[in-house]
Amino acid sequence: MGRSMHLGHTGPTRRSFLLTAGRGVVGSALLAGMGMSVSRVLAQATQPALGLLPTPDFSSGQVLRYVAGIRPYREKSIRLELEQIEGRVLVHNYGHGGGGITMAPGCAEEVRQMIAQAGVMPTEVAVLGGGVNGMTCAHDLLQLGHHVTIYSDKLTPHTTSDVAGGQFSPSFIRFGEGDEAKARADRMMIASYRRYSRLLGDEWGVYERDNYGVGDPHGSTSRLPAGLLPPVKRFDRLPFEGDPRPGYMYRTLLITPPIYLPRLLKEIKSLGGRTVRRKFSSLRRVMKLREKVIVNCLGLGAGKVMQDPAVIPFRGQLVHLKPQDLPYLLVGNGYIFPRPDAVVLGGTMERGVTSTKPDKARCEKIIERNRSFFIPSPLGSVRQ
Repeated sequence: MGRSMHLGHTGPTRRSFLLTAGRGVVGSALLAGMGMSVSRVLAQATQPALGLLPTPDFSSGQVLRYVAGIRPYREKSIRLELEQIEGRVLVHNYGHGGGGITMAPGCAEEVRQMIAQAGVMPTEVAVLGGGVNGMTCAHDLLQLGHHVTIYSDKLTPHTTSDVAGGQFSPSFIRFGEGDEAKARADRMMIASYRRYSRLLGDEWGVYERDNYGVGDPHGSTSRLPAGLLPPVKRFDRLPFEGDPRPGYMYRTLLITPPIYLPRLLKEIKSLGGRTVRRKFSSLRRVMKLREKVIVNCLGLGAGKVMQDPAVIPFRGQLVHLKPQDLPYLLVGNGYIFPRPDAVVLGGTMERGVTSTKPDKARCEKIIERNRSFFIPSPLGSVRQ
């Protein structure tokens, strides 16, 4: 039981009081004197207080797994450009940091347009990388009549994209400076949002969700194009147990990787796309491919293959809890993304770490940090 009923802001939660009072003969007698059974009180105590949203169950029995993924961050900006090498058309699409799923459809449209503007007619295309950006590019090019092969050492469910939380947000990604870069970023985010909005439902695992956050929403929404999402709603007190604190809510999208990515791969195969397991260690090896058009979506691997020192790994660790009926996303003391497959708790930002082995101690801190958001401070002190 991970939910509690808040009695006020100057003392313990009702659930913690009743659990303490309900232990042993004295506690049972106290409850009996109130004309209430222990089971009835505990059942009531797990319900959220009136007007508050439910609290996640963070107990150890809810933990499914610890996971870690490497964000392929690129300093200054993502690399999204076309170049001609040895008579080949090479299109780069990498460096998406923590916004890979968010940006994938929009970036794929840019790739498609660059190839069309280069005068390339339907032909054989090699897509490097089997994550969400590689698969989305492959899908879009197949729809245009190209013959596409995805070359990757990993496919879903073993890619970095499979580890992502899935919230629609251009988090930890650089777009470059200036009006032109801003206009391009806006164009891509609008294209992505419209694509995902057409896929709402269980088939693709795309859902609308209320996203709550602490403090001022400007940092969370300023990078999104104006008017893309419904207006932000502000709260003097967020509707959660714990200390009263101001915050905000806006309606956004949640893309569920374990549903969306296999569904996308299925669509690619239905369009005639092929997959080949292959790992590239250098540009020279890439140039040995037979295809004359190559789309580079190698993510973190692009740093080595393209000798690009701007690509930097940032490890993120997550905790997956068993699925729970929580109708919101929350960015508080960490983040909480309830999905159909799991409640995803995050996260960390570890520069230069490439190991995908989770650190148990750090993952336990992720649980405790998120749990603490719902726990009142002693004597009712307010955490801001």
